[in-house]
Amino acid sequence: MRALFLLSVSTLLAGCNWIGNVTGLNSEANQAIGAGCRQTGRSLEECYIRHPDADRAQIFAGWKQMNEYMSKHELPTMNPPADPAPPKPEVKKAEAKPTVMQPKQRDPEVEQLMRAIEDGNAKPQSAAKAMEKMLIEGKVPVSPDNASSVTLR
Repeated sequence: MRALFLLSVSTLLAGCNWIGNVTGLNSEANQAIGAGCRQTGRSLEECYIRHPDADRAQIFAGWKQMNEYMSKHELPTMNPPADPAPPKPEVKKAEAKPTVMQPKQRDPEVEQLMRAIEDGNAKPQSAAKAMEKMLIEGKVPVSPDNASSVTLR
């Protein structure tokens, strides 16, 4: 029972930031954050935005100490490191598409023409096309005397 109690208390306190604040472990880390921001020329506001979980008073203390140190020793401000590039969006792999056209992808003009051809209502574009259609349908008999006038393409 006692071991279970200690295990549950340690589990609850493991994720708690309060222990670090009470022991002072986080204050030194937060001061280092502030000093780093000052050394790279970042403003306090930007430092607060970049580290929202850190204690603002400790960040300010570290920033102020570094500011005094840099002015005393006449150290130049360093260029801040470049912000990390935003992650690139994942490229989706091309999905296999059917080679046969789906009905919704067909051209309406082509559909209309195909229906007219199937119904036999298509109007020929020229006399040659009309003759060709008649030959295909078998309406014009080809005899030796008119065979020279009929040319097939």
